[in-house]
Amino acid sequence: TVLVGQMDFCFEGSVHYFSFPRSVAMRWPKQENVFMAQTIKIFLASSAELKDDREKFEQFIERKNKTLNKNGRFLELVVWEDFIDAMSQTRLQDEYNKAVSESDIFVMLFATKVGPYTLEEFETAFGQFQESGKPWIYTYFKTEKVDLRNVSEEDFLSLKAFQKRLKAIDHFWTEYKDSTDLKNQFTRQLELRDPFAEQHHLPLQEDIVKKYWRQLIHDSDFNSIVVIGKSERQRLENLYIRLQVTAHGDKTNVGEGFLSRKRDKTQPEKMLFHDMPPYEAISTFHRFVVLGAPGMGKTTMFRFITYTIARLGLGLARTDEFSLEKNVNLVPLYLPLTELGGYSGDLLSCLKDYLLRRFPGCKAIIPALDSLLNKGECLVLLDSLDEVAAAEVRQVKVAIKGFLNNSDWQGNNVLLSCRDASWIKDDLSLSFPAVLQIVDLDDPAIGEYLLHWFSAGDSEAALALKEKICSTPQLKALASNPFLLSLIAWLSQSEKLPERRVELYEKCTTALLNEKFKEQQDRRPTEFGPDHAEIKTSVLADVALEMMQQNLKQIDRRALRKIIRNSIGSNDVTDERPGKLIDEIHLGSALLRETNAEHIYEFQHNTFREYFAAQKLSEAMASLLSGWEKTDPKPKLSDYIKQHPGEMSPLQWMGEPLWTEVNRLTVGLLQKPTAVLELLFETDPTLAARCYLDADPKKVRHASIKKLWTERIDRQQRIEIVRNINDNLPDEKEVLDFIAGIFLTAETDSEVLYSCDYVLRRIGSDDAARTGETMFDHWPRKRQFQTHKQAFAMDKFWQFAEVAGGEFKMGGNEDDDEKPIHPVKISPFYLGCYSVTVEQYHRFDPGHRKAQLDDEFGKNQHQPVVRISWYDAYIFGKWARGRLPTEAEWEYSARGGRKKKGYEYAGSDNLDEVGWYSGNSKDKTGLVGAKKPNELGLYDTSGNVWEWCQDKWHDSYQGAPTDGSAWETGDDSYRVMRGGSWFNYAQYCRCAYRYDFNPDFRYY
Repeated sequence: TVLVGQMDFCFEGSVHYFSFPRSVAMRWPKQENVFMAQTIKIFLASSAELKDDREKFEQFIERKNKTLNKNGRFLELVVWEDFIDAMSQTRLQDEYNKAVSESDIFVMLFATKVGPYTLEEFETAFGQFQESGKPWIYTYFKTEKVDLRNVSEEDFLSLKAFQKRLKAIDHFWTEYKDSTDLKNQFTRQLELRDPFAEQHHLPLQEDIVKKYWRQLIHDSDFNSIVVIGKSERQRLENLYIRLQVTAHGDKTNVGEGFLSRKRDKTQPEKMLFHDMPPYEAISTFHRFVVLGAPGMGKTTMFRFITYTIARLGLGLARTDEFSLEKNVNLVPLYLPLTELGGYSGDLLSCLKDYLLRRFPGCKAIIPALDSLLNKGECLVLLDSLDEVAAAEVRQVKVAIKGFLNNSDWQGNNVLLSCRDASWIKDDLSLSFPAVLQIVDLDDPAIGEYLLHWFSAGDSEAALALKEKICSTPQLKALASNPFLLSLIAWLSQSEKLPERRVELYEKCTTALLNEKFKEQQDRRPTEFGPDHAEIKTSVLADVALEMMQQNLKQIDRRALRKIIRNSIGSNDVTDERPGKLIDEIHLGSALLRETNAEHIYEFQHNTFREYFAAQKLSEAMASLLSGWEKTDPKPKLSDYIKQHPGEMSPLQWMGEPLWTEVNRLTVGLLQKPTAVLELLFETDPTLAARCYLDADPKKVRHASIKKLWTERIDRQQRIEIVRNINDNLPDEKEVLDFIAGIFLTAETDSEVLYSCDYVLRRIGSDDAARTGETMFDHWPRKRQFQTHKQAFAMDKFWQFAEVAGGEFKMGGNEDDDEKPIHPVKISPFYLGCYSVTVEQYHRFDPGHRKAQLDDEFGKNQHQPVVRISWYDAYIFGKWARGRLPTEAEWEYSARGGRKKKGYEYAGSDNLDEVGWYSGNSKDKTGLVGAKKPNELGLYDTSGNVWEWCQDKWHDSYQGAPTDGSAWETGDDSYRVMRGGSWFNYAQYCRCAYRYDFNPDFRYY
């Protein structure tokens, strides 16, 4: 026995230190294995109607203790009656709730109602369980028949509402008939999971890791998120949209490893590209880089992974929401890579130092890291490589390489995040198995986020905003970014939403500085008068530009005060205004936040830093332009900038990825952006096109920009710029913005537009498809398809045949390129009954007739249009809401589709009946529809003019598709033509005859 007075316990690792009063005499038993008394506290909650069952349960616990006490174990039962005489400075219910939160097991009994106090006790228990895994919650519903006439409707509804609540959180309950059944049910639960066994101390390392996990899930940076428009941090699992990653555009060329879990059953060996949640990527790739644009949630994703893995380890998260196949007990080690900047040691030493400062209560995890890494039990998350100062990037990459190459640590998962634009290949490129990108939020994800963002009672507002966003391309482009979506949600409650992002930032920052997101009584008083927002905007612009120039994410208060002092024109180091401005901005608007380190500040989001830097840059640029406009004679703007080296302009940082956003926003803020855009188009067309997209469309001289793009940059150069865009702009969003900028110039060259379309189809995302739909939006009204829609509807030569699907034998035996004859299955489609006429093509390109058809081939508007390249035909098809037929579709249609007998020509064995060729054409094209049609009602399929198909040329059908699709693989130099023409002998007009030409070739 041990006789003690007061005993204090301190646990450090697995060593137990006991402190006793000196006066206490102690006598330890001689046995080697000393056991400590174990107590399990059970809180029993029920309504007064179940008093009898409650008393029987108490008697059951008393009998149970007689057996347990022999082994030093005890069940302590707490019921609400125990508190009747309790003295409390708060309401009595608070005492109940405190006891609930301190219990190991929480038992609830229900029959016909759920009282508000019992409901409150459950929520207390459930909240505590989510945090720490205790108490275990057992819920019992009595099934004994009751007379419903004695039960009020309110009581009955409370019971049903509570059961719905339990279903919503996936909590299972147990039914019991009487007190004996209740005791049996509870005994069975104790046998399934012994609560005393759970109290045994874990092995040293597992105990340390669990303590570390608990610290992680209680850390505000990991368990919650700052959301614009919300006064308090939001629980991460409640608001965070689980972002997806994709291998599209993967820079390590491991797309083939990005396999779908569900393979295509029709093509079991085909590997399918698809988006996947991060946990699947972790299990698939083990190590990878996550790229994303500003505001896409890279850091939030990493913190969510850290938080969720800690919850998984503690049994507080469901494996179906985050399932790691290989190891569910990973130790997540999060490190902002800015910590490595200027650090003299290796990455592991820096990580230990960071964890020691960040989680001082978990010192024991530090010496355990080496062992955990050697066992491969860690998930290392290296965040924000793009935020490392330029002068320190090399040193940081060396440290990361050293960590990745350590042969003892190859079993650990490693993730690294970076902005797309900052992930570049150089002599120190980091080697990862995969480089993945965060997928933009799609329509369902936007809807899910908004439903979380708005309160439960505002679901209609959330759905209405989603509808507005998804139906407005400009807003949709912004809302695909989680950060910008939160701004849109907030602003939508009080203001008309702008469609330009620079206006969105402007409205947002003004509202933040004026604390419009707070109730009037909660807004902080200001010492800077009614114009305080303008003063703070000016100050933040100076701070942001200075931080951008030094590539700083964080800045200490002393340096911050110095910048602000210069900004407000003060030379007095004792001036208190800079400090007051810092505090008002930090505490009031949240645009600046104080980090965990005292007096170290950063912008709440990098986008704010970029926007305010653009504010300063645009002011300087406007001043520079004003001086340039006053000169007489006016020199070239580029020469004027060189003559004023002290002035700032976007050209200073042109080509530097970190400044792309700032440059774009700068142009967006300019009142007179045309001159800057003209200069950019001459020096860096890819940057210019993206900046053009951000410029205020009401303030740009579009004719000047269009002329510069289409006349000053020759056609071939434009084609090369577009075709090489993926190499120059690895970020998918930047590529889409660039192409949208090209469309904004009203580009009409078919090959340039085809090149844009090719890039969009390679990207293959919904956003790329939406960008492609804007290809003709900026063309002159007289060239819009919609303008001529009625004319087409009235045009007797604009008719379509419905071609039923079927299978046929494609090919012939006369020429080698027609072999082998092979079966092809065709799906149903529509095909134009006539060749496109001169008149129809004139609606698409009014200049073609004068430039190309000023001879006998353009005399009649019902002649087929000629001198059309494959690119022209392709873009015309898109303009007319259709496409070119595939080669298989063409031949199937020419042969008449489903029929038993096949003619040599389209509709006949006698070409004179169905087509114009050298034997009857009189050296020119014939009017469309003048000959006999084939069985499908198609005219001039054989003869008159060659017809372009979608496919690339191949010398035979060996390996050709059998599903009727276009054969797009192979050399891009030649495209397929079919049908022969007025110029050719009859043999060239056969249904099986094939020919090819260069796609940019135009002929009569």
